[in-house]
Amino acid sequence: MAKTTTIPGVSTIYGEQDTLTNYLGLEHALPYLGIIANYDLDGNYKWVKTANSYRSEIGFIDFYENNLYAGTEWRTTLIHGTQTIVNDLYTNNFSILSWDIDGNPINLIESSENGDPQLALCLYGIKHSINGDIIVNGMFKNNFILVTNSLTNLDFKPFIAKYGNSPPIYNDYSLSICYGDEYNGIFFTESGQYQIILESSTPNIDSIINLNLTVSEPLSTGIPDTIICTNELYTFYSINDCNTYQWSTGSQTYSEELFYPEEGQYFVYVTLTDDYCSGIDTILIKTQLCTNTNGINVEEIEISPNPTQNILNIKTSNYQQIKNYSIIDNTGKTVLNGYPNSIHEISIPLNDLTPGVYTIVFKTNISTYTKTFIKT
Repeated sequence: MAKTTTIPGVSTIYGEQDTLTNYLGLEHALPYLGIIANYDLDGNYKWVKTANSYRSEIGFIDFYENNLYAGTEWRTTLIHGTQTIVNDLYTNNFSILSWDIDGNPINLIESSENGDPQLALCLYGIKHSINGDIIVNGMFKNNFILVTNSLTNLDFKPFIAKYGNSPPIYNDYSLSICYGDEYNGIFFTESGQYQIILESSTPNIDSIINLNLTVSEPLSTGIPDTIICTNELYTFYSINDCNTYQWSTGSQTYSEELFYPEEGQYFVYVTLTDDYCSGIDTILIKTQLCTNTNGINVEEIEISPNPTQNILNIKTSNYQQIKNYSIIDNTGKTVLNGYPNSIHEISIPLNDLTPGVYTIVFKTNISTYTKTFIKT
């Protein structure tokens, strides 16, 4: 237990050897000195510490990351480890002190002063937030200065203060980017609302952006994954307009001819660009042996409706690709032709044709077909 000397309030002895004495000695000693004493669970004394000053009061304490923190009110001079602060004899000052678990001084935060010694500055609690900020509270009267902030009141008023990182800066921002583009180290493939934390030019202040992000659709040829026959030449056409095309198989136009002699699975990559974006379209090509012996009818062709008024639909088997077509009237004149972008099925608009009987000739990778239809 602690015991005092013959001059109460001047010296106190702990553990028969640790003696605390008011910093400025008998001439200016006041009858109180805030202390922190450490005992084990059996009540055995371990160490005692104080805020070395002319006068000091210590509020509640807090542990954070194995260190001990306390808010301290003091006068004249404060010594904490190797740190020393000297202020006017007649001012009440407030600082935050920290020690390690063995009672060794770590840090001193000089934070405030109260200019009138006759008016009290009372400290209550100290806590750490989850991110390490220090929060203190207490009562003050008259002028209370916290760093650059000044509080003034003639009556006792409570205060609460936070030390640590400044509040984040929030900004609202709208942005349009290409599919798969990076923003602040994040790759985006969907539009939406995002909150992004950026490093600020001001130390210890986060900049938080509420981002309204618009992500463009990925560039694509529009060519679906498909099945083709082995040992047949196929021409694939991009149905979407792009500025440039680079096929992994060599072509640099909107179309490419592909030929595979063996059954299997193949990937074709097309690098595309438009006015703003670039992207890679991946097409899966499966090849199979196409013969009548395995039950595939390569001559299966369907034309509908017939007669028709506005649209003529042509559908082939899954193993045939329509390369081109020509429509011929009853005088032998070609009135319409085209190079379809679809692989197995196309729809031809007939709005510009007059009613009558027509012949359509179309070529696939397997054969050339001739059919007759009626335009009503």
